[in-house]
Amino acid sequence: MSWGMLYYLKGEIMTNIISEYWAKKVNLGGKGGKEKSLKRVFLKSQSINAPLFDIIDANGELRELKKQANTQWFDIGKYHLLSTQNKDIMMTFIMHEKGKIQKIMEIKLGKMLDLLCGSKKYRGWGWTKSNIEMCYLQKAKYPSQQAKVKVEVKKFFTENKKELRILWER
Repeated sequence: MSWGMLYYLKGEIMTNIISEYWAKKVNLGGKGGKEKSLKRVFLKSQSINAPLFDIIDANGELRELKKQANTQWFDIGKYHLLSTQNKDIMMTFIMHEKGKIQKIMEIKLGKMLDLLCGSKKYRGWGWTKSNIEMCYLQKAKYPSQQAKVKVEVKKFFTENKKELRILWER
């Protein structure tokens, strides 16, 4: 799928933020350290070292980049007491197989949290407001501590297709 140079979102013309060339070329295989390569996929993006997001894209969107083949782990203590602006951070999932990007999709952080905390299955995994708050309090006391809760992204996408927007797919 090629979006060309422009695409329409809610009636507005926006600059395409994905480089199809780099999306096809970048290899995410192996362990970590792929941020520099991945930054090329997002045209005119600026890397940021922030707790809740990794880049600011060409449209000024704050984006957290999550790159996995499927299971993604989240340090959920970071998601307590989010501002309206933080709830608008685009959680951007870069799905890959054997290092090759297959699909890039997005959902606002606030919407993602609503879906996860609203699902009986995900609540059973720890996606509850009380657990997020408890992990936040532990993180405040012990800043290097992380409490990780998982999401099986492929299943989450299948269950919530109308809520996630595909930016690019092979």
